[in-house]
Amino acid sequence: MTPHNENSSDCFISKAEVATRLGKTARTIEHWMRRGVIPYLKLGRGRRATVLFKWADIEAHLKSNFSSRSHHE
Repeated sequence: MTPHNENSSDCFISKAEVATRLGKTARTIEHWMRRGVIPYLKLGRGRRATVLFKWADIEAHLKSNFSSRSHHE
């Protein structure tokens, strides 16, 4: 397995890691997934499916779809 690199934009990360990086809960990330707010990859079917994210894809998607003025802490 490849060591985790915080700056690596081409590795897959978990839903928990996405939530941590965005300062949100895993439940919010799930809601955003259903609404199409963030891109993800789903491997398998049903509740046991594995969901992975590419951080570079999330950053690009958020930057292209949401202005920096709409980001509030």
